[in-house]
Amino acid sequence: MLKKFVLLLLTICLAASCGFAADQQKAKKTVKKQPPRQERRVETRDAVYRKLEGFAASHVQKLNRNLRPNSTHITVTQEKDRFCAWYLQIDPATIKVELSDTSSVACRYVGHIIYHEHRFVSYGKTRKEALAGRFKEAKTWRKREIARYEKRGWCF
Repeated sequence: MLKKFVLLLLTICLAASCGFAADQQKAKKTVKKQPPRQERRVETRDAVYRKLEGFAASHVQKLNRNLRPNSTHITVTQEKDRFCAWYLQIDPATIKVELSDTSSVACRYVGHIIYHEHRFVSYGKTRKEALAGRFKEAKTWRKREIARYEKRGWCF
């Protein structure tokens, strides 16, 4: 009786192990090979700097377009006995950029965009004289904006 019981246990174990091996072989066949992971291309510092220069030029162009008051939308105010016409303008020739490295993985570079914003004024006894007069640069502000480089592009 004991022999029959041991024989029964052995056949059950053998049948289970054969089924388990067959399942493993099926699992191996169904697993697809993953394509090799592409290595991340690291852009050179010069390429990032050129992108920053292009980003700065387009940003200043946008600022000039949206800046109010500008040369097409001049503001006129009255100061005691005379009128003052004035507007703001950013000179694209004054754009400078600086590039700095960071220790962050998400943001590898930080860029500084430096430009000059000018205020032009004209004075006259009447509103029309102030608008028709010769505009002179009255004040200049040096502006600095900080941008970051993320996922292959510059943003604020």
